[in-house]
Amino acid sequence: MKPPLNRLEQTLFAVAVSIACLASAFEAYGTLTAMPVAAEQFGSIESYAWTMTSMISAQLVAIVVAGRISDKIGSIRPLAVGVVLFVIGLFTAGLAPTMATLILARVLQGLGSGAMNLTVMVAIASAYKGKARADMMGLLSFCWLLPAFVGPPIAAWITETFSWHWVFLGVIGFVLPAIALGLKPAVKLDSPPKTKTLTSPIPIGFALLATLGVCSLQLAGTKEIGEAIGSLSALIGVGGFVVLMIALPKLMPAGFRRLKPGLPSIVATRILTCGALFASENFLVLLLTIRYEMSLTQAGILLSIGSLGWTVGAFAQGRDWISLRKDQLIKLGTVLMVISTAGIAFSAWAGFGLWVISGCYVVSGLGAGLMSSVSSVLNMQLSEEGELGRNTSSIQLADTIGNAVFTGMAGTIFAALHLISPPAVVFAAIYASLCVVSVLAACVSSRIGKIETIGG
Repeated sequence: MKPPLNRLEQTLFAVAVSIACLASAFEAYGTLTAMPVAAEQFGSIESYAWTMTSMISAQLVAIVVAGRISDKIGSIRPLAVGVVLFVIGLFTAGLAPTMATLILARVLQGLGSGAMNLTVMVAIASAYKGKARADMMGLLSFCWLLPAFVGPPIAAWITETFSWHWVFLGVIGFVLPAIALGLKPAVKLDSPPKTKTLTSPIPIGFALLATLGVCSLQLAGTKEIGEAIGSLSALIGVGGFVVLMIALPKLMPAGFRRLKPGLPSIVATRILTCGALFASENFLVLLLTIRYEMSLTQAGILLSIGSLGWTVGAFAQGRDWISLRKDQLIKLGTVLMVISTAGIAFSAWAGFGLWVISGCYVVSGLGAGLMSSVSSVLNMQLSEEGELGRNTSSIQLADTIGNAVFTGMAGTIFAALHLISPPAVVFAAIYASLCVVSVLAACVSSRIGKIETIGG
């Protein structure tokens, strides 16, 4: 079927989406530098974690709601609402006089960015077909990676030279050109799916349950509670996990529990693979600074270099010289994750050089980049009319849920061992557990089935 946009309009929409992605990514990475300064200025450093938790909570709810609404009325109007909320949140944060106002602003930013990130993917499915979708996944991966390199130092310079307020206000300057460039193509894309009724009601209750579960897992792993395993941290963590497991199937594609071939197994694979990668990232700096006695700056540079693997994987999956089917690329990505986590575990235990750790981390990014981009493309291909929004929300929830569950698991291992065992044992155990998760991902990926790419 011919895409609704001509070549020029597709180009303008790609540029607009790229700028919006850069804005969202800079907000995510850059504000990590500004937020502690803001909390200290307000004298509310104990409330710092809430500036992160409030945004993540709002994102989770927005992802679920925006996905179902997109299936009903199309993606463009929810995207417009998301952009407006995101800009209002940035403006409110930039002028925030108190910590309470800043937290409210972060909620608005979470609602806006959650709706934006989801509806952009649905819009891409409408605007592009075949190989162009794979190319867009590679482009968006690059736009998300670039701020990871330049966002923190730029935000630090802005904070030190002017004020942390301008970190938020400056992001608005990205959003306005994106609106101007993307407005005309978006108007042409603004049409509801042929299916006039929602496949199922919006599961607000289960979305809130999932949010509670994720926040509980994050709370259980915070420094104040998670320095040692106590009854309170254990109760919060177990309770959060149970709540999350109750809500999860209601937010996933039909057949998720039974790992049916196709999307259910793809989403399950993504939970495990992205969870292993994000947990690996979250503990890599600790590994480098404690086990290898690197400075934070050196560890950050290595982390940034390793992230290049993700972009390479995202771009490679759309190249013509790749002869593997899409389901085979997902399986390859999980195997690369097994190799990388096993390599990091053995290196941490044996004390191998940093070049081994660096190489393994690049491999893990390559595997996860392949798996993530391919799964997003297959979601567009396999979703029925009127279900793309719901399934896209499942894909995006998989990343957050996998991060929360397996980072929490790694944090529990760290809390249990770091006071009684040498660093070599602690980090070997953490990455060995993540290797097991990656092996499970490889096993689940075998349930996906044979999937040929449709369209050119």
